[in-house]
Amino acid sequence: MAKIQCKMCGGALDLPDDVTVGKCPWCGSMTTFPKITSDHVEQLYSRAEHYRHAGDFDKAMSAYEAIVRETPDDAEAYWGLVLSRFGIEYVEDPVSHERIPTCHRVQYESILADGDYQSALEHASEQDTRDMYKDEATRIAKIQKDILAISSQEKPFDVFICYKETMDGGSRTKDSMDAQEIYYQLTNAGYKVFFSRITLEDKLGQQYEPYIFAALNSAKVMLVIGSKKEYFNAVWVKNEWSRFLSLMKKDRSKLLIPCYKDMDVYDLPEELSMLQSQDMSKIGFIQDLLRGIGKVIGIKNKLESEHVYTNHVSSSPLLKRVRLFLETGEFDEAKQYCERILDQEPENAEAYLLRLLAENNIKSDDKLYLADNDLMSQGTFMLLMKFADVELRSRMEAQVREQKEQQEKKEEYCKLKIQFDKIDKDNSTNINELKFLIKAFANLSGYRDADELKIECEKRVTKIYKEAKEKYQHIYQDALKKLETGASPEEWDTLEKTFISMIELVPEAKEAAEQCHENARMAQYDLALKIINNKDSTYGELDQAEKIFISFDSSENDTKRFIQQCRTMKMLIEKKYRRLDDYKDYGLISLMIGILILIIIYFAF
Repeated sequence: MAKIQCKMCGGALDLPDDVTVGKCPWCGSMTTFPKITSDHVEQLYSRAEHYRHAGDFDKAMSAYEAIVRETPDDAEAYWGLVLSRFGIEYVEDPVSHERIPTCHRVQYESILADGDYQSALEHASEQDTRDMYKDEATRIAKIQKDILAISSQEKPFDVFICYKETMDGGSRTKDSMDAQEIYYQLTNAGYKVFFSRITLEDKLGQQYEPYIFAALNSAKVMLVIGSKKEYFNAVWVKNEWSRFLSLMKKDRSKLLIPCYKDMDVYDLPEELSMLQSQDMSKIGFIQDLLRGIGKVIGIKNKLESEHVYTNHVSSSPLLKRVRLFLETGEFDEAKQYCERILDQEPENAEAYLLRLLAENNIKSDDKLYLADNDLMSQGTFMLLMKFADVELRSRMEAQVREQKEQQEKKEEYCKLKIQFDKIDKDNSTNINELKFLIKAFANLSGYRDADELKIECEKRVTKIYKEAKEKYQHIYQDALKKLETGASPEEWDTLEKTFISMIELVPEAKEAAEQCHENARMAQYDLALKIINNKDSTYGELDQAEKIFISFDSSENDTKRFIQQCRTMKMLIEKKYRRLDDYKDYGLISLMIGILILIIIYFAF
């Protein structure tokens, strides 16, 4: 029995034979079934449904087209093409639990006039299947009409910025930050820019497709921002730029510009690789980008009034009251008065600035960088930047840069403080680690207690050097005494290793280590002399003495003589043991002969 996926929920289904319509046991939805004529077709359906449920509608369409080529009379394959072309995703209604279609790729042409929809009706073998296609298409057509009605009310955009907003964990990507910087540069230049983070911020709880559709169709330029290959290929990012590429085929005046950094240009998706791209890390990137956009749209010399609210020092009594509330730390009252102002003047940039200060419990404009939360992620900040004039926007951009620098300092400081606390707890004497901390805290001079921690590290280093010097002097005096009284090679080796371990802190320990090494060699020489002068020395001791003498300069006559003496004494010991072995062999033979004679006598009698 073939396996398929439910078009509504993606649940795995066993496909009954000769059945074209059935109920999904997972979501309870009535659904139509395909014709599975081979294992290959079954695999293609599995692939197509996987991509459609994942939102990768282009790949889904490719799989459905492959099915159509193999089974051109399969109505379900044509219906799959329709769902993918219009980006249909079925979501569960929380109240009725019914699966409701949502459209992620609305078209100007009605779904009811779509060629693949007509083919699905034509090849549907049963009336039930045909009726289900018609009912579902009618539902989608109504959604399509509603989306087009909303999008028709939207003002046109000049530029559409396409990028990946969040990483898998939900945190904001660097691409989002870069895209927002570009957004501000373009709006300053007078362009109307679609940037979802800001453009859609007041559309929370609504479907985004009408606004995305309107922006894609009206924008003359799309910028695709990315710092990783997988970000360019992210499902919803690719959904936007692939739709814009399709629009470019119909409207040659449109332009798509891939903008990349921290990656190789050859890692761009194949569909974008043939387009003129921009390296965001290159000096003069913004100027080149503005020049390229200007060629398509036309350079605008003055800011459009719908984007800019001229900021000036207001004499409004309410604004003055807000300033006074901020000075005295009455932040809740400040926020309330800001709302009163914005109810009357919803584009008052100064009111948004004061509200931003109150929301972050900050009293002064020039201290905004001290906000605990990222300024660029705050809705009030986005509205402030939207309505601010050039001078105010420049000041806020400086605060954002300062906050970023402060955040980097904070992260570095916290990392160093953890390292310092561990050293403090373990009472570590790792001189290299302390020197690193001294340099690192010096780079953070003026931040929190970085200067005090640097001084504390310097004190510890001084103490370590002092204690190491005292230890060296004590051990050195002990070595001098051993030099007078004599010491074994092992004792000199131990002293040598001790001095070597101290060289980093006490450079003169190197010379002491070398002297200990020489003393160890001489002690070995003396030991070897004692061995050859002792007539009771064992073979092993003589072998050790021989190796010691060989390690010295064997060209000296005394050393040669001592080596030869060792060998002679070893030979004498070998001869002695050889004779003993001979005696042992003779005794064994005699014993065996005696036993043999006894056996013969026993059997003779």
